[in-house]
Amino acid sequence: MFDLVIDTGGTFTDAALLGGDRQISVAKFPTNPANPSVSIMGCIELLARQQNYAIEELLADTNTVVIGTTLPTNTIVEKKAPSAVCCIRKVSEIYRS
Repeated sequence: MFDLVIDTGGTFTDAALLGGDRQISVAKFPTNPANPSVSIMGCIELLARQQNYAIEELLADTNTVVIGTTLPTNTIVEKKAPSAVCCIRKVSEIYRS
């Protein structure tokens, strides 16, 4: 079984796959800010190839998937965000809701 961690950044999407044998595989794919799922799936495809798995097999054999991103933060810092209200909540507040 695997655990998968993905970070979608402004330039690259990085992924790490931890196997049951505690071996770590990594992948890097250019980020598509307009459609981050392309970048996420690109990393998953690269990791699947490294493991000699089809994407579907890798995902079926994965216990945990964690995805993080800095894209919203980058949009605000670069002042590319549309005029709208931005609401940010602490994780602890979300769990209390």
